[in-house]
Amino acid sequence: MTDELDSLAAQLDAVVRSVPTVAALYAAEPGLLRSVRELTAGADTPLAMVSVRRAQQGLAIVASVAASGRQQAPVTALAVSTAIRSALAPGVEAEILVRVSRIEG
Repeated sequence: MTDELDSLAAQLDAVVRSVPTVAALYAAEPGLLRSVRELTAGADTPLAMVSVRRAQQGLAIVASVAASGRQQAPVTALAVSTAIRSALAPGVEAEILVRVSRIEG
């Protein structure tokens, strides 16, 4: 990932965590891939939980969250997607995937 995409991913981590019905944010990438990236990045470099990569039509963004039981999971997913889209620069095309990996009571 480039520094620009890494920076955007870190920014989106904060955006996702600020959504009121998000109880937790998980790494969007598989555990093995994340482990390899952590080893190559070094201990001083925190990795973002949200995945941002370039795609044919702009960006591909993936967030994996735990939804609060106070709201239906699809409503939380939509709120996360809307928050991410509003954090992007105007005119940036992005495909956003929000996974609700857990619902907390």
